[in-house]
Amino acid sequence: MKKQLASLQNAQRKKEEADGYQEMSKKLDSANAVFIKQKFDFMEMLTGCDMNNKYDVFRMENSKPVGAPLFRWTESSSCFQRNCMSADCRQMDMKVTNLHHINQNLNQEVMSILRPCKMTIACFNRQEIQVQWVEGGERKFIGKIVDPWDCCNFSFRIQDEKATEMYTVTASCCQLAFHCKQFPCEACQTVNFSITEPGHDAEIGKMVKVGNGCCVNSLDLGYNNFKIEFPKGANWKQKALLINCAVFIDYMMFEDKSKKEKGEVSISV
Repeated sequence: MKKQLASLQNAQRKKEEADGYQEMSKKLDSANAVFIKQKFDFMEMLTGCDMNNKYDVFRMENSKPVGAPLFRWTESSSCFQRNCMSADCRQMDMKVTNLHHINQNLNQEVMSILRPCKMTIACFNRQEIQVQWVEGGERKFIGKIVDPWDCCNFSFRIQDEKATEMYTVTASCCQLAFHCKQFPCEACQTVNFSITEPGHDAEIGKMVKVGNGCCVNSLDLGYNNFKIEFPKGANWKQKALLINCAVFIDYMMFEDKSKKEKGEVSISV
């Protein structure tokens, strides 16, 4: 496996050397599935203070990340917001960097994500994030992700720039992870989300929140991974919004896990 990964990384490096900078649209168009890995922050573990979250996005094959990361999602927030406010209501500003692993001077910001600070009460003032594409000096609104009121399950709606709903991402509340999350086994750390089209129940894609293995899960380090299998025919903008949806879900449902278990904060549902 290590030899295969090394071979894939070498192939990707050679391609980047030959092609130079590769646009976000081209990278996403060629990806049928991605693995989102939240980066572990040693200073956060050492000090107990929440640091800015970072997520690396990899191509995925056979449910495993392959090669070097394609993009990095980086949070930008104040120390007060991170440590004194719940993650499901605090303001969330993030930038997305298109990574070049041979020449870091070619790294470029390609997306900007904004979620204003909101206090949500039941069906009032529901949370959402807005996504702008900023690659190459452009600045264009490409869509948003909305957390609607759902009294039974966890659901999120993905809308394009014209507020037309493209996908619904839904997780049933009848999953082990919502009732036995104190146990480190993978079954109790895995949450399955179905990607469907509006008005249809047929699953056309899949999103899964996964743990880090039983041993690492038992340490409760507080970082999460996601797998996304994109719907067939999805364009690069739709794929980008689905990745943003996974990051949004992490904040809304899993970011304050340890505090929620102590009853210190509550989640908006």
